[in-house]
Amino acid sequence: MVIQYKFSLISTSANILSDSMFSFRNSNLCPSCGSLVWRHKSSCPVLKRVLSNLQIKSLITSNEIFGSSPPSVLVGEDQYPKINAGVLLPPETGNTAIFDAPKTWYQNKMGLEDIFQYRVSLVNAKKRFETTSAKNPDRHLSMIQEIAASSLSLDTEVVLKNKPRIALYFDPHAPPHGPTGLIEKARITENPKIERKVDYIISDADLKATKAVISLYKDGYDVYQISKILSVGLLGMKIQRKLVPTKWSITATDSIIINNLLKEVRQNNLINELRIYEGNYLGNYFEIILVPTQWMFEQIEMAVAGGPWTKEKSEPIITADHEFYWGRKTYATNVAGGYYAAEIAVLDYLNSIKRQAGILIVREIRPEYYAPIGVWKVREIVRDALRNKPIVCDDINQVIRRIDSMFITKSNTWKKHSKILDSMFHQKKINQFIK
Repeated sequence: MVIQYKFSLISTSANILSDSMFSFRNSNLCPSCGSLVWRHKSSCPVLKRVLSNLQIKSLITSNEIFGSSPPSVLVGEDQYPKINAGVLLPPETGNTAIFDAPKTWYQNKMGLEDIFQYRVSLVNAKKRFETTSAKNPDRHLSMIQEIAASSLSLDTEVVLKNKPRIALYFDPHAPPHGPTGLIEKARITENPKIERKVDYIISDADLKATKAVISLYKDGYDVYQISKILSVGLLGMKIQRKLVPTKWSITATDSIIINNLLKEVRQNNLINELRIYEGNYLGNYFEIILVPTQWMFEQIEMAVAGGPWTKEKSEPIITADHEFYWGRKTYATNVAGGYYAAEIAVLDYLNSIKRQAGILIVREIRPEYYAPIGVWKVREIVRDALRNKPIVCDDINQVIRRIDSMFITKSNTWKKHSKILDSMFHQKKINQFIK
């Protein structure tokens, strides 16, 4: 029997569809059609563009799903501290890693439609738990935890209470997913493959979460895997373990690693030249400027006028967050998760070359980026850009001219939002940067 698909946009936070580039925190309205996000107009250009190229087949014909989780899990935040945690799996078996593979998506330069095609096929089989359930999980949560810790796709059998409801779910931090349903029965039909280091860390009941995250990162595990096992409550002292909403765990993982990297980078010598690194992907254009100063970091983001994010505004929407030498004490509420995703990429690079620098990142979002897919793209674009040969500049004016030549939005619009540029122009050592 073919399912009659009913698409809806589900909001789990006030900044749905805002992604990391700017904040609509005082509104639950779609930035494009102006309707409530869960009652999208059928004519909405964002909704139409997303759905137009998704060839969703009638693969889910009942409430029984058998497939291989990539592995992938999702922990929600709605009604915290009693929240939904679920396993994501497509109705197919084998190596399904591509369904949740940000690095691979970026390396293969997959388009938005390609990414949505994978993600909308993932069924979210979920159950509601108290956040404290992580330290004494029932069989369903234990299964979700095992899947999160696995390094390979895992065959899973799920019986839902009803047929899954199709929902095109947008989240500012994580990639979208498809159908959702409440778990009635679930089991893993093969043994999970958990790497020795991960097994050792999650088995240590006395190791603090911060030290666990840093230990895994230093051993080569990426933020994607670390944040996943953090979200299902597998890290930290046993008596303190809790479920952490996926979007929170992503930023928490970045923040822990950032604080550790900063301790090392602050001890390095300064770079000796002004450098520009450039990158772009899916309508996101980045100019990454490294300045020969002590550590400071700023990210400025602007949505080009005329795109779905700016509605009918004639001017770009601009947001910014920054920190100076000692870092931030509060959350970067304007740029949000993208701030930390970019910062960790920059600090990784500086640590690898044993240098210190001031950082200014300017990001331009163009109309072709019409729906959010998570902050992972920011991390991957910045990482990749820093692998390329930089453009070396004589002074900051040359830097600004270069950005103006690459961006639609000119510097006279965004420059006034920069605290770092303002600081540079008013410091006595301005001669280092201005002819």
